[in-house]
Amino acid sequence: LLFNPWSLVNKIHEIMCNLTDKAIDIAAFCETWLTSLNCPTTAIIKSYGYKILHNFRDGRKGGGTALVFRAEYTLSCFRIAQALATMEYTAASVKTVTGTKVMFVLSERP
Repeated sequence: LLFNPWSLVNKIHEIMCNLTDKAIDIAAFCETWLTSLNCPTTAIIKSYGYKILHNFRDGRKGGGTALVFRAEYTLSCFRIAQALATMEYTAASVKTVTGTKVMFVLSERP
């Protein structure tokens, strides 16, 4: 699932209910509007049995990217050496409980 919610913060319960009801294992979000101060939002995600990896837009409102995935999955983050300075991105490899590995690169240009 790839989604642009224009802020996870004010829609987090609705989004998490949809993920759990539809049994979605991994979801990618752009325009998360998360900041380093959004601990309540990440706590809500964890309460639904998921984890989050997010990169917030530093110094400006809006933006940001995130991967939300089932808590039993293993995540390995990586950086893209040639990433453009103007791009926001989240990059990770996710390993499922069956051992399947999936690489994700979620990017947006502000």
